[in-house]
Amino acid sequence: MKIIAGVLLIVSIGYFSYTSSLEEEDGGEEASQIAREKTEQFIERRAILEGVRLNTDLFNDPVFRSYRSFTGEPVEFNFGRENPFRQIFVNEEEDES
Repeated sequence: MKIIAGVLLIVSIGYFSYTSSLEEEDGGEEASQIAREKTEQFIERRAILEGVRLNTDLFNDPVFRSYRSFTGEPVEFNFGRENPFRQIFVNEEEDES
């Protein structure tokens, strides 16, 4: 029975010291207050964003649809080497052999 009581005492002291060290690292009440303020700010901003309504009639407007793009088709070109594992020679004489 004494062993169980001793183990429980050691575990409770360890738990208490662990939780108190977390409070010291986090700043305790100050950290919770900051978290509360940020949560309130997030909720307020979310409510503002939920109130935003977009009018998409512009995309169906004939004037908008009559616009044309003046960009051309992309020019295709070859890049890289035919055989990327072939050695690169500085002298033309070595390349021929």
